[in-house]
Amino acid sequence: MTEEEILDSFNHEDLWKRIRALTSELKEEADIKFSIYVSIDGTLNFVEKNAIGGRVANSFEYRNTPGLNTKKMLQAWVNFVSTVSNHSSVQVVDDFNMVDFDESLYLPPEGIAVGTNANFSNNHGGSSQYIQPVWKQYNDKLEYKMQEFELGLPVGKSTSAIGTPMVNENNKAQGYIDMTKTLHKHGQMFDHIVKAFNGIQAFIQGFQVPETVSDVFNSGYVDTRKELQDPAGLIRQIEENQNLYSANEFGIGKRWLWTLDVKDFMNESEDWLYINVLGIKKEAWFRFGKTDSNGQVYLEVIPEYVGVDSSVPVSGAVHRIYLRWVPEDFHYRRSQRILHYLHLVRGIDLYDGTFSENNKLVYSDLLIDSESEVFPWTSDDFEEGIPKKNLETLYNMSPWLFPENYFYEVCTQNKYHRVFGCVITKENLSNAGVGVEVIEGNIEDIIGSIRWVVRR
Repeated sequence: MTEEEILDSFNHEDLWKRIRALTSELKEEADIKFSIYVSIDGTLNFVEKNAIGGRVANSFEYRNTPGLNTKKMLQAWVNFVSTVSNHSSVQVVDDFNMVDFDESLYLPPEGIAVGTNANFSNNHGGSSQYIQPVWKQYNDKLEYKMQEFELGLPVGKSTSAIGTPMVNENNKAQGYIDMTKTLHKHGQMFDHIVKAFNGIQAFIQGFQVPETVSDVFNSGYVDTRKELQDPAGLIRQIEENQNLYSANEFGIGKRWLWTLDVKDFMNESEDWLYINVLGIKKEAWFRFGKTDSNGQVYLEVIPEYVGVDSSVPVSGAVHRIYLRWVPEDFHYRRSQRILHYLHLVRGIDLYDGTFSENNKLVYSDLLIDSESEVFPWTSDDFEEGIPKKNLETLYNMSPWLFPENYFYEVCTQNKYHRVFGCVITKENLSNAGVGVEVIEGNIEDIIGSIRWVVRR
């Protein structure tokens, strides 16, 4: 249609009726006081009813324009667009995805201060009512970093494409962080736990155990449910026992490399009334252990005299027993002399492995056959790998000949972590108020009993 055809078909009467109706509604319902000015080109300008409004409406600069309201409206629209997210819910991200404002998508070209805009080029309405196309990158308002929940402060939530701070949006973000930071921290904790377990699973699925190692478990040498409950402790035990039970250059186990001057020992023990050997399980150190100045964990055990009606602690006989061997400790050295005496003089071999499940010597086929006749036995002395008679010889002291027993002593946990020799003297009892009775003229004893407890 041509312009003339459009004008001919346009219903001007209905237009004027609508303008009058709109004017009445604005005055009556909105209580807006305004005047209508008719410009020289026939347009109507509705302005506030005052002299300044009249001058602005009839000025050449603002004729046929809303004035600065155009720019304010466009700026408000840009700020609103800056709050629109590409997500439908809050996303916790490692880095923000910065957004570039697209003016061609959101703004009419007639309101932008560019040379291609004829209104701007002709200074229609004045240049101050056009928005400058200078945009800043801004954050997606539904993207949060975990640091925001950890610090309790929003980051980048007040920025917009035109650079003006949006205080209200920042306050909303602050309120969301205050309300949900505890939940997000819990979520982060669970994510770390799941990640750790996934890493363990991937590690387990990714490595292969050499047959030489798997044979140790498949053959039953190691009970995984029992021995691997404390891997770090098992490593320390192996380091300690490997040196304690390994062989010297002659093939003799170091456990057997000791000497004892019986005469000196008898002089030392002259005032001893009781010798007790204690078996202490490892759990005792975890429950009641103390730590010395060198970081070594120890227990203190003390004897108690138990009479008819009460018990009395014998404080002078406190013994300190370390979780790991401390060779320079007085109580350790005395305990070793006691155990060596019992072995040498009384024939009682007491050490950490005495009460363990795997303390019977395991004779290999090579030892049993004794084809070289080096060993003082024959295969007929065995039945199903077990000696028929006592074969206690020097050969039994060699880890080279009994490697399986050496493995057990080094790598498996004993029933008692420490087997320890303790002493109670006459003076200890006397200082505790416990009387010693002479029985049958020469045997000194107490009327009652002695028990050992862990001092807490």
